Amino acid sequence: MFTCQRRIFLKDVDVTGSIYFGALFHYALEAFEIFLSDQKTSLSDFFQKGYYFPIVHAEADYTTPLRVGDEISITLAVKKISTRSITIETMMTNLVDGKIAGKVTLVHAFLRQGEEKSSEIPPDVLCLLSKEKSSKSCS
Repeated sequence: MFTCQRRIFLKDVDVTGSIYFGALFHYALEAFEIFLSDQKTSLSDFFQKGYYFPIVHAEADYTTPLRVGDEISITLAVKKISTRSITIETMMTNLVDGKIAGKVTLVHAFLRQGEEKSSEIPPDVLCLLSKEKSSKSCS
């Protein structure tokens, strides 16, 4: 698992002062990019190799409100790796009260530049994602 923290900003909330419904998806994607950075890579590195990760399924559960100024912990876990897709679950916990505020599940297909259908995930990407899932090192 990978964990990072962030604060809830005014831009993230609606008129009620609670986060806007799309914010959890934003936080999940942000955590994935931070995870990649922590692994000394980035989405732009993958794009330069002609690798893409379109989201083919997304769902979110909101369990308690998050408000401006709340500090949250975001925990990312690779839940499933198949030959052509990955499933990532991201849990948001309010550090103010310790309650789980929400969960996002994203399924990313793997696509190579110029192809219209999903492709097999290359070994270097599998290695990176497998390390997160099992804390193994790859050679």
